[in-house]
Amino acid sequence: MSGISAGPSRRFDAWSVAAALMALLAVVFHALMPTKDDISWLIVNAEALLDGKELYKDIIETNPPLSVLLYVPAVLVERLIGLRAELASVIITALIGLAVAHLIRRRLDLAGVEGGGRLEAAIALVFLVLPLGAYGQKDHVAALIALPFCVELGLFSDGRRKMSVSTGVLVGLSVAIKPQFALAALLPCLWMAARVWRKGERFWPFLVVNRATVTAGLLVVTFQGLVYWLFPAFFRDVLPIVLEVYVPPRQSLATLLFPLMGILVPALLILSLLYGPRTTLAEVIGAAGFGFFAAFLIQGKGWPYHLFPATSYGLFLFSAEALPRLWKERQNRSPAVALLMATTILSIHSIWMTATWTDWSALTRAIKATGIQQPTILNIAASHEVGHPSTRDAGGRWVGTFSCRWITMLATNRTLDGAKGTNRDALAAWIAYDRQVLRRDIAEKHPDLILVDRRGTFDWLAWAREDPDTARLLEGYRPVGEVTNDGDAGSIELLRRSQESGHDADAGIRG
Repeated sequence: MSGISAGPSRRFDAWSVAAALMALLAVVFHALMPTKDDISWLIVNAEALLDGKELYKDIIETNPPLSVLLYVPAVLVERLIGLRAELASVIITALIGLAVAHLIRRRLDLAGVEGGGRLEAAIALVFLVLPLGAYGQKDHVAALIALPFCVELGLFSDGRRKMSVSTGVLVGLSVAIKPQFALAALLPCLWMAARVWRKGERFWPFLVVNRATVTAGLLVVTFQGLVYWLFPAFFRDVLPIVLEVYVPPRQSLATLLFPLMGILVPALLILSLLYGPRTTLAEVIGAAGFGFFAAFLIQGKGWPYHLFPATSYGLFLFSAEALPRLWKERQNRSPAVALLMATTILSIHSIWMTATWTDWSALTRAIKATGIQQPTILNIAASHEVGHPSTRDAGGRWVGTFSCRWITMLATNRTLDGAKGTNRDALAAWIAYDRQVLRRDIAEKHPDLILVDRRGTFDWLAWAREDPDTARLLEGYRPVGEVTNDGDAGSIELLRRSQESGHDADAGIRG
């Protein structure tokens, strides 16, 4: 990667074929695997948006709108040609990966840098084959589209090529997905600026302010303006819930770092620095990886897909830099230790990236067994897994305002934990609001099925019946099935609306 070639390499060679085959492998693999619950829920939001519902009012997601808009193309494909949005999303993600890999290779070829083909294949391996449960999630896409900016920054630092508007757009979209991802662009810029400044070169400010970073900044600001204009409910109604209920609960720093989680990132980056060449591009990728790692720590949830952007940059750096050097110099040094470490890290990565990947096909079969054609569904549960992807997989339609009762779950846990600074009255008000939304959804939308989480530690049906009006509404439902909840100790009970239960019985229960 550090040498100068005689000129641009062929645009389509063995490396390109390898990248295409890995993309195909990823598509086939994910087509055969269950859809991740997070992706299914965002597809449901995209459907609602295209159906004319108001996002953040009629259906509420906690993330900024771009997280939903990412899946609109997949839903459009489904409606235009009949290909399921889940599979369309898998294919679109693979095409984005191949496009990014090709773009980066072309940038390297035009700059006269060796190893562009190797990097093309490495991108396909790391960002299409290795994501596993993180594949196609918003964080995965954000990490992928931020990569061209990092490569251009490395070339720009070496004086080989100017920064471009296109990579500024891509990294701007990455930041628009999650504001914390700005660190993955900012840290490399600051690192390179400091490096060049120490050499006494005058162009170091342009490593922080250039066409790409200015474009990215303008895009982020413009996008936030559009969000405020097109989705005002996000700022008015949802953001207060997110800031008061969703954001405060977080894992401890020790938990985020050590139980097979965050420690992967520094381990990968250190391993790459020990065994790989210290090129400018390697430093940029490493700095971006630490930026994504900082975003993971700031979010504090510890979920696998939150960690993937950071681990992907570490894996990319190791596969593109360290492994080729170890192979090339195998006569002078033993790569056994490094390969053993890499195998261990890959094993841990694979275990962690599949830890929350659950097969809910039993619930899907139970929904189909009710015999209802295209049932309308909502849930009374702690997790959106209870209903996603089973609702769409069973041919149903989601009618809940929320993905689950996450407001009550988080608020109750904070109240029980007695965390410092907890405002019990405010949390109680949010729980009351959650009850109100559930009551309104049942009374006005008359779901055919209600999926109830009956775990041993917390009985959600008992919680729902604590409200007299909700209890009266639930009298119109009867149990028709039950499946084991593999994610928690307990089961999921299916309640079906009784045929003799008319809409007039609950017409007076609103709000």
